[in-house]
Amino acid sequence: MGRLTFFIFGFLIALSATAVTVPSPTAIPKLYYRIPKSKKLENKDYLTIKGQDFVILAKRYEEKDDHIYWKTTKIRIKNKEAVQNWPYSIRQLLEPLEQNTTPVEPILGIDLYAAPISFGILNKTKNINAGYNIRTLSSTRHELNHNLSIMEMSSEDQSGNESSTMMLNSQLVYDFNNFYKNWTYFAMLNFRQQKFNGDYPIRHAYGLGLFGLKYKFIKNGTYIKNLDLSYVPIYEEVLSDFEIQNPGEEPSKRQNYLRNSFRFRLSLGYEKWTFNYLLNYRPAYYFKMQTLDMQDTDILSSASINLSVSEKVQLGFSNTYTRDIRLYRASGMRPDNTINTYSVNVSLSI
Repeated sequence: MGRLTFFIFGFLIALSATAVTVPSPTAIPKLYYRIPKSKKLENKDYLTIKGQDFVILAKRYEEKDDHIYWKTTKIRIKNKEAVQNWPYSIRQLLEPLEQNTTPVEPILGIDLYAAPISFGILNKTKNINAGYNIRTLSSTRHELNHNLSIMEMSSEDQSGNESSTMMLNSQLVYDFNNFYKNWTYFAMLNFRQQKFNGDYPIRHAYGLGLFGLKYKFIKNGTYIKNLDLSYVPIYEEVLSDFEIQNPGEEPSKRQNYLRNSFRFRLSLGYEKWTFNYLLNYRPAYYFKMQTLDMQDTDILSSASINLSVSEKVQLGFSNTYTRDIRLYRASGMRPDNTINTYSVNVSLSI
């Protein structure tokens, strides 16, 4: 699986990493560029702009009518003497963006987040909630995304009895955006693990979906930045330390399902604030019974609000609700849970 992931990852980078270069329409650099739409620009997130005295790397900012607006992110000045003839306001705006080498468009974007992490001597308490998201940046048509999150809590009472909970989620997604109008094809691979007091109600849960479709109702609107609905059938295999009793089936530690995965996403933006909502609704289909079990519906509802304190740092709050009846069927645990998280998010690019 690791080799396959590496191959797909390398293929997509090679497919989309070719930089697009255009001549500067002005002799003096600008913070924003307005360039007509064209075939070579429709799938690009970054653009190299070359002038006689400078080279600029610009990022796609927005689309209006038949033009794309690009925002300058980096600049290399080839002729230092020419700077003296530029307007003072331009020099002040571009000075923080100047670098000594020719700017190259980034290939990967990395988002790191951490909720308050604490370690206590008393009762040996430990709370960890952190994760990352890695995505390709070279193309808006072909996108590869991998994310991982882990939450771990543990403590020990005065009698020496330990209590611990660990949840790990990871996902790999490939998107072929807008292959036909607003339709996107996608494929995904999920991994999930949950531990409680040394036992694994879910030792591993693998999910593979190869034929997913997503429809974007709104993209890059004034306030609504994204609104989409998607569906993908996911083949899932679950291994537990306990025997899971599903209706009409013999108890077993290993279960196989087909989950009908529906996903709704909404993203809003206003000045420095963003709001995101995600709903996953995944009822299970049993092969042996050849029927849907609406009780065995994996539900994830997540709402988050973020404030940008700088271009790369955000403060965030999220409310996440999950429900998985397998936890109850495997070990008698409560199937639903709600987690409120305050976090710091950092965005990087390489």
